[in-house]
Amino acid sequence: MIPRRFINLMMKDLRVGGSYWLSRMSPEKNLFYASVGEAVASATRMPLCASVRELELSSPKFRFKSSRALDSTFAFMPFYGVDPGPSDGRIVVSDSAGHTHLYDAEEGSGEMLPPTNESSNWHSPISMCVAKEDAIRADALYAINGRNSTNFKSLAYRKDSMDNEMAWDWLDLPPPPYISGEEDPTIQSYTLLQDNRTICFSSMTEGGGFGTYCFDTDSLEWTKAGSWTLPFVGRCFSLPW
Repeated sequence: MIPRRFINLMMKDLRVGGSYWLSRMSPEKNLFYASVGEAVASATRMPLCASVRELELSSPKFRFKSSRALDSTFAFMPFYGVDPGPSDGRIVVSDSAGHTHLYDAEEGSGEMLPPTNESSNWHSPISMCVAKEDAIRADALYAINGRNSTNFKSLAYRKDSMDNEMAWDWLDLPPPPYISGEEDPTIQSYTLLQDNRTICFSSMTEGGGFGTYCFDTDSLEWTKAGSWTLPFVGRCFSLPW
């Protein structure tokens, strides 16, 4: 996997309600020493407990601010694939009213998106970028809420149902089959397989978890992989199954 050129960091501004700043960090410049020799020299000069250097952030690149006074929650979903590319700065932003916006930090540009028609349901979104070779714009975003999985959608560039023109559109996807009644276990780990079409989700089986389920982004069908769980917490890139 090719190292990513930038890390997109969202920081909440506690001085202004509903305000977030985007900074872009270079891993080579901000997180690592330039050479092994420099790292060893730094560790030699300082005690072990003080050998971590201060993190130097670049100036904020963009500010997101909500127009809602009471519920100003934002959800930020990265819209880029496993390997870095010209679009590794794309971020989909959604507010508590379901308004959405696509910001490209590489180009410094923004693009309006249709609303999700959901309110206050994107407090813990999980997103995956899946490349579609037969699409005009190759990438599609698949997003599901980690703590309210009934809200499962994809964002892709397709023909609009109203005027038959190409545009970004949110599509409602089949909800996970593990949801029954009031039980809605939290997704604890997820990954996109190397076939670039299958997304796997896991939840600990202890305490009401569901094991591991997979979603096929071509057939839009769910299958149960097993009662076991993926051997990590959070997101893992590109498992070979």
